[in-house]
Amino acid sequence: MVARMTREVLIFESLFRASRRTWIFSWLFHYALLIVLIRHLFFVTDPPLSWLVWIFTPSDIAAWMMVLGLFGLLLRRIVVDRIRYISSPSDYLMLLLLLAIAITGMLLRYTAHHEIFAVREFVLGIIRFSLRDLPSNLILYIHLGSVALFLAVFPFSKLMHFPAYFFSPSHSQFSSRDGEN
Repeated sequence: MVARMTREVLIFESLFRASRRTWIFSWLFHYALLIVLIRHLFFVTDPPLSWLVWIFTPSDIAAWMMVLGLFGLLLRRIVVDRIRYISSPSDYLMLLLLLAIAITGMLLRYTAHHEIFAVREFVLGIIRFSLRDLPSNLILYIHLGSVALFLAVFPFSKLMHFPAYFFSPSHSQFSSRDGEN
């Protein structure tokens, strides 16, 4: 059972069997998101972790992968009749919100990178309860506002599928197919 759950969590095995196209977009998005989130440790660690320098270039590639994965998942919701039928407005909203976060983050990386230390000081100020000035940048405001909105609705959305997986009876039961009876 542990091996089956590990495969499911790390490589989305059942999704791979169900739909290869969905699997590739989902895999691209999730693993790119992981790399981008690790990259964002720069903003919350003091002093910055020295090994984060090595992830800057891979995180640039991951940002593009994340956007590609999100566009693929959004296109799937629009194009595939069966998926479009069961999709609610909140499904589209969450994908568009994630796209807004990713695209504004990329815009910040390529256009406003000189403000990165000021943003870092602002974030560290929040953590230390010692507020600092936030650089005046519309794209930064949209990015941070989108992240705040996403974090506010995330616990109540379908995106809570990851922790729910561990409580799903169909996924946590032993399977004789796996030889774990």
